[in-house]
Amino acid sequence: MTPTTELENKFLISDSHTLCKKVLFSNKEIHSVELINKKGRLVERVSNRNTINLPSNKKEMFHMSTKLQETMKNENDEDFGKVNYSYVSREKVAIFSCSVGENILIVTLPNTINPEPIAKDIVSFLGGDLLLPHTKSL
Repeated sequence: MTPTTELENKFLISDSHTLCKKVLFSNKEIHSVELINKKGRLVERVSNRNTINLPSNKKEMFHMSTKLQETMKNENDEDFGKVNYSYVSREKVAIFSCSVGENILIVTLPNTINPEPIAKDIVSFLGGDLLLPHTKSL
């Protein structure tokens, strides 16, 4: 993948680092921000703190499973409407994800805070132009 590959119409992968840093610094509670492509491969990762560092094979599986889950959720878009973001609370961390074109932004934060305002702020920060519909295929 070249640095000029399009993430979507208005956003280039070469700008993915800037996007992730802006999201990371939008709230001091955010631990890390990752951007994965439509195949579930890591495009960019920035971190504010020491987060859980998975071995590369587990991280790859995590990204692919996140992409698969997001794609499966889109199967009900016609019935329930489009997914704005997804949230998972785990024992050690909270994770939310949202679409950025055909890609997915994954944000980790402490599970001790209410993630809803942060998620809404980030979705709002990204703006309607970046939140394009999920792709229907892997």
